[in-house]
Amino acid sequence: MGKIKFCEVDDEFFYFSSDFLKFSVPKFIKGEEMVWEKGDEKYKLIKMPVPLRLFGKKIDSYKVTHEKTGMEYFYSKKFGIVMMKMKDIVAPIFILEEDCGIAASASCR
Repeated sequence: MGKIKFCEVDDEFFYFSSDFLKFSVPKFIKGEEMVWEKGDEKYKLIKMPVPLRLFGKKIDSYKVTHEKTGMEYFYSKKFGIVMMKMKDIVAPIFILEEDCGIAASASCR
């Protein structure tokens, strides 16, 4: 298994990078759509038009897509990453089972 890199405390982004997964989201999201690069990786963020419903909760979220892998992360400012899946293919969907995911706000604790 390879190494996982995480962001520094003073970074402008929440991110992690491993051999297979790469995620990045600005700590301060501006607007309903954004595009950015973190290192050599490109990402796109879109505000989801309706809340996700997971385990009886309505969760306002953004879809963050990693351009190279096509991985889609569903990110909530409060709960962090709540779900992830591969774009446009039939593959497993990974859903958060705990109260708070990676990059969750301090208010989620």
